[in-house]
Amino acid sequence: MHKTPARRASVLVAAVSSLSLLTAGCGDGDGPADDDTATNAKNAEASPNAPTKTGLTVGFLPKQVNTPYFAVADRGGERAVKSLGSTFKEVGTDQGADASGQVSHINGLTEQKADA
Repeated sequence: MHKTPARRASVLVAAVSSLSLLTAGCGDGDGPADDDTATNAKNAEASPNAPTKTGLTVGFLPKQVNTPYFAVADRGGERAVKSLGSTFKEVGTDQGADASGQVSHINGLTEQKADA
């Protein structure tokens, strides 16, 4: 049975694509250098008995403030943060899902050095 030109072209494209993917997977070594940070992180242990850090400022940025749904989450979050001895700070917009407005609030929390 003879192969048609279209079939030959398909086989050729598949072979070239496979070869391209194979060679693309072989890096040239210009990537980031390995360091001990990843190794140390793997070997680190967290103690479940470690004391909880207090005095943190925890920012909460809901999608929209002043809505019943987020009001429940706000109260629960505030209660939890205060029970851990930290400060709860809610910021946000009441204009709905405003991404640019949220960015300005995130930047504000960052400038105020919120811990979380």
